[in-house]
Amino acid sequence: MEADSIGKVDYITPASNLRMDRLEQDRKVYLISTAKVKVSTPDYDTAYAAEAHPMEITDWAESQLLTRLGMPVSYFRKAFQQDPELYKHHFNHWISKHDNPIMLRSRCNKDGRAVVRGVVSDSYSPFDNDTFIDILAELLGARQDRLVFEQLHLDDHRMHLRMTFPELSKDLSYNGSMITADDDSRVGIDFTNSEVGMSSVDIQTLIFRLICTNGLRGWSKDGPGFSQRHIHLQPGAMRHRIAAAMEQQVEAGGKMLEAYRDTQMTEVNFPFSVIDKLVKEGGFSDSFRDEAKVQFEGDPTAYGVINSLTRASRALPNHNRLEAETFAGKLVYLPGKRWQELDTEEEVINA
Repeated sequence: MEADSIGKVDYITPASNLRMDRLEQDRKVYLISTAKVKVSTPDYDTAYAAEAHPMEITDWAESQLLTRLGMPVSYFRKAFQQDPELYKHHFNHWISKHDNPIMLRSRCNKDGRAVVRGVVSDSYSPFDNDTFIDILAELLGARQDRLVFEQLHLDDHRMHLRMTFPELSKDLSYNGSMITADDDSRVGIDFTNSEVGMSSVDIQTLIFRLICTNGLRGWSKDGPGFSQRHIHLQPGAMRHRIAAAMEQQVEAGGKMLEAYRDTQMTEVNFPFSVIDKLVKEGGFSDSFRDEAKVQFEGDPTAYGVINSLTRASRALPNHNRLEAETFAGKLVYLPGKRWQELDTEEEVINA
């Protein structure tokens, strides 16, 4: 986290101060006047070097800019492939008319390259990953030896961290009609954050199946466990809210683990048919459906079906994996009557 925070810098400037060079073949942006730029970093020399040169722009940041300008993203990306100069002509024309301030969340690399990671409004409240981790370290304190950090995903779009508590484990070796050795599941917490507006600060219940590193994310009809948009956000207040959220999610995790174990008692006669219907209901792809069937371990219970989905989710990109694991988390609380409705030999016809 510390290494990842190096070189990050924010530029606050009127959108009309931004342009693309029409003679270049890439999509780099530059600032017309450094006098109109406010830099949110004490290392002004490094930041100024970035201001003086064109900056690369990620696909995510570009989509944020195009959306802000009312330029359909998919259309203009196709336009860039066919005629980069025409694309930049439209971009420069429309951005010149937007005087509202924007924040360019950027990074200055050691090789001198600058990259715009995200484009948000000037009212956006930065809550960066290193701040998040500092708060966690302070809250956990001496208790850090009582938890395990299981997984970390970190890129310029999002941070996803999951940790578990070994003392909150349960042996689920008896799976319906099957006996599986060392099938322990553990209560944990999922943390996600995006520094560039891709998602809010989220804290969710996690059930982590150790034998295959499957994750089940908590779900409630009242919505996610904790979700805070990056607006009117103060680190001091966030410390107390994060502490309360962690306590709540651990408590919810104990209840979810019991419900997860109970799914072992729900028999499923036609697991592949049930998988077909659930994948369609969740709006997932045919390839995900096929992978879920490959990952099915032969356990003819709701527990076995749920695990086939979470096992298949491991091959997905991080954002899609979390969506699939959250969907699987909902299935833990599916009533027995609903499982009976799904459990028919009828096959889903895929378009």
